Amino acid sequence: MIVVKYIVFILVSIVLAGFSMFFRQNYVEDKKVSLPDSIKKHWGITAAVGIMYLVFAILALVFFEKKEISFLQMTQCVLLWDAMFLIATIDFQVKKIPNKLLLVLLAVRVVFLVLTFFERPEDFVPILVSSLIGMAVGAFIILIVLLLSKGQVGAGDLKLFAVIGFFFGLAGLIEIMMYSLFLSAIVAISLLLFRKAKMKSTIPMAPFVFLGLTFYYVLL
Repeated sequence: MIVVKYIVFILVSIVLAGFSMFFRQNYVEDKKVSLPDSIKKHWGITAAVGIMYLVFAILALVFFEKKEISFLQMTQCVLLWDAMFLIATIDFQVKKIPNKLLLVLLAVRVVFLVLTFFERPEDFVPILVSSLIGMAVGAFIILIVLLLSKGQVGAGDLKLFAVIGFFFGLAGLIEIMMYSLFLSAIVAISLLLFRKAKMKSTIPMAPFVFLGLTFYYVLL
């Protein structure tokens, strides 16, 4: 059974790497490029991303197996991490978070909630309620920050934290948010001290959410 899990994660990592670079090129460069052409043009970075996805998937498989976390939860965590890396790279380049990717993540979470219903029906309602509360609180907190920051935080960040809350519930959301905001504050202060940015400058939030998510997994 463990061999099958490794094979599944290897295949998924390779496929996701190809589609990630395809989506990034079409979104960032605003070009209609076919998937084979995208991979051919960026084969080096596609291979690097594929290896990174694969390493994380294997580490997650080994670590989560020791923690006796179900394969369903494990797969969900890996898919979210891969997608967050793509969102972070795009936000870093163009300071925009693609709505399409957020919608895909919402759909992924819904699918896994349905699968949870069949795997653990007794836990479905508490998990669903926790997810919806996390989603609402994530959106509400960032909405307040958005209104107070006068443009320093965007609507994409609001939607991103709502998705994070939908995946992890209130407790997980707060922890990831704390890591993300702490890391972004350190970078922002450093940029100000070294005069690489001004008080009104904005920095993309998704890379720090990705790092916060990674910290959350590591400390899980």
